[in-house]
Amino acid sequence: VTVEQLCSLGWELVFLWVAPYLRTENGELHDESFQLLPPACADAFRGRIYLGVARHGREGEQQIERLIASESVRYGIPQVAAPEVIYHDSARRRLQDVLTCIRNGIPIDSAGTRLRPNALHGLSDLRTIAQFYADRPDLLARTVEIARRCTFSLDEISYRYPRLPGSGRKSDSAFLREKT
Repeated sequence: VTVEQLCSLGWELVFLWVAPYLRTENGELHDESFQLLPPACADAFRGRIYLGVARHGREGEQQIERLIASESVRYGIPQVAAPEVIYHDSARRRLQDVLTCIRNGIPIDSAGTRLRPNALHGLSDLRTIAQFYADRPDLLARTVEIARRCTFSLDEISYRYPRLPGSGRKSDSAFLREKT
């Protein structure tokens, strides 16, 4: 998806930017992708664009938050509480670790910093999230405001599978059953 295509949808979407901040060789934080995306989309998503602040008890989060706050002021984009959710339950962390190793083609004992440092990437209730952002209730209030604006339901979608080539008059499921 190009920046132009994304911005053309600004009237119907909420844009939540959770930046993939990277460290330079001298230890400073930067995010090259931020320079391209949120500033370009700020007008298209006016009133519906936010910078996410993720808190997971990781080293360097305070430095990242200062950078996000700086960008927030610079571009006039408000911040919101936006924990990174990778799995529905913290008990699934080990599975996530294995998937990370598969994706990187490495054994788990050599994954190092590619793995999340803790199990704080699961779904949490509002009370738990509020504890992480106790010093910034404004971030949490904006997150709750966004959640109230999003009225999507899974009942609203359906998927229509494309016809499989070579299935002829058979149903797709009968054709797939025959092939397998």
